Amino acid sequence: MLNEADDELFTKHISLLEDQIVNHFPDAAKAGEIMAALRKIPRHLFVDPAYRYLAYTDNAIPTCNGLTTSAPSVIAECIFQSGAGKGWKILEIGTGSGYEAAVLAAMGCRVFSVEMDTRLYSWARRVLSDLGYGSVMLFNKNGKAGCAEHSPFHAILVAASVPNLDSVKPLSIQLYEGGGRLVVPVGGRQAQELCIIVRHGKEFQVLRQEDVSYSFVRLTG
Repeated sequence: MLNEADDELFTKHISLLEDQIVNHFPDAAKAGEIMAALRKIPRHLFVDPAYRYLAYTDNAIPTCNGLTTSAPSVIAECIFQSGAGKGWKILEIGTGSGYEAAVLAAMGCRVFSVEMDTRLYSWARRVLSDLGYGSVMLFNKNGKAGCAEHSPFHAILVAASVPNLDSVKPLSIQLYEGGGRLVVPVGGRQAQELCIIVRHGKEFQVLRQEDVSYSFVRLTG
C-alpha cells in the first residue's frame, strides 16, 4: 500500500518511464502484459533514497551492495524473451532490489527468486511485502545451483552475466521439458549477448540475440 507522498510521486512520473521504455524496448507493442505490469510498479520504492531521482528514468541504478539494477527496458526484454505469462512458474536468479520479481508477480506469475546478498534479500523482501507481493518466494542463498526443490520452471531468468553457457547447465535441467526457456546474458565482463536456452525433452536449443549488446554485472557465488 502506497502512502500519499509515494502515490503522488508514482502517479506523476510513471508515464514518463513508460515512454522511455517504449523507445528502448523494440517489442513493446507485442508485450502488453509486461507493459501493463510495469505501469503498476512504483520503481522508486525499489531504489536507494540517494538515487530516487533516477527511479523513473530508463537507466540502471546502483544498489546498496555497490552493484546495479538493470534498466526497466532491459528487464522488459528479458521477460519478453522468456515468454512468461499469467500462471507461469518462474525462477529468477539474482533478486537484486526485487523490481523484476514485482513485475513478474504483477503479471500473475508464480515467482521464486534467489539472492545471495543478505542486504538485498532483506530489502527486496520488505518492499515486496509492503506492496502486496508477499507471495513471491525469496531465498537467501547462492543462485548458481538454482532452486531444484521447486523445479521444474516454465522459465528461468538470470539477472547477471556468465562467461559461457556451461555456467548455467545446472539451471537448464530445472526447466520444464516441454519448451521451458532460460534467459541469460553471456560474454565478457563489459559486454554480453542475450542467450535463450529452450528445453525440448532431453534436448536443448540455444537462441542468440546477437544484434544488441548488454552490460550486466557478473554472476557470483
